[in-house]
Amino acid sequence: MLAEHLPGVRRPGNRRRSTAGLATVLTMWLTIAVLLAGLLTARLFLWPWAPAVARVDAVIVLAGDHGDRITKALELMRTGVAPVLVLDGQPDLPAIDALCNSYQPFEIVCLRPEPDSTRTEAQEAGRLIAARGWSTVAVVTTKSHATRAALMFRRCTPAAVGMVATNPPYDLRVKLEAIGHEWLGVGNAMLRQRRCRLRRRRSSSYSSSTIVKGSCP
Repeated sequence: MLAEHLPGVRRPGNRRRSTAGLATVLTMWLTIAVLLAGLLTARLFLWPWAPAVARVDAVIVLAGDHGDRITKALELMRTGVAPVLVLDGQPDLPAIDALCNSYQPFEIVCLRPEPDSTRTEAQEAGRLIAARGWSTVAVVTTKSHATRAALMFRRCTPAAVGMVATNPPYDLRVKLEAIGHEWLGVGNAMLRQRRCRLRRRRSSSYSSSTIVKGSCP
């Protein structure tokens, strides 16, 4: 009993209260971190900033399509948003491949970077934009991919880049996998791939081809 009143001696009850207080603080900060991560995920990958597109020089569709991207792009072309449709990347659907070998009421340019990735698609599009002297483009991709694609494209061209975000037919599992993939991709783009590097290609491991189809006479 005497030890309880001696200076410098901590009673068991004090230690328990201190541990409980620390656990409360850690729980509070963990809750805040989870909420912020959830809000950031929603802002970047579920509802990215993609205002309505007005008149632009070209509509660019990125590879990785499940049909939603090309459908939206053709809808924009039919409304006269742009005179040129650019299909950027290896074709995912027979309909996209067929477009590259057909004549339409608008010009079609098909870019085939190899290897194909968001970064190489942005690089090839940047070269095309510079060669054509375009000042505005609209890039069509899925909602979860729009943030990373915008980051890459705006590094590769001084032109104004508008994003058109589509909603693919993903189930919940695929949507969660896509969000996880995009978190890693954005992190990689921010930490490792900070520049577009639009330089002369020095290695045969990277190449591209371009198919151009004029509009119908």
